[in-house]
Amino acid sequence: MKITVLCDKAGEIESVAILSAAPVGQFHIEVEGGGAVHQLDVDEHEVDLPALMGHKGLDAQRQGHASLRGKLRGA
Repeated sequence: MKITVLCDKAGEIESVAILSAAPVGQFHIEVEGGGAVHQLDVDEHEVDLPALMGHKGLDAQRQGHASLRGKLRGA
């Protein structure tokens, strides 16, 4: 599963997008004020998607973001 992570200049996660399985060709993303866009290919069982999307509360979302930051450091 492809996850796109938008980070600010300090490396903090601003937004997480789960891409559709259907091929989209090319797309363009800009992060206002600088920062970076990372695309991760993760096993869907490794991440809690409802938590990442904020459906389980702010603490769960923060834990999900911490997990993604760990994956970004290891990439």
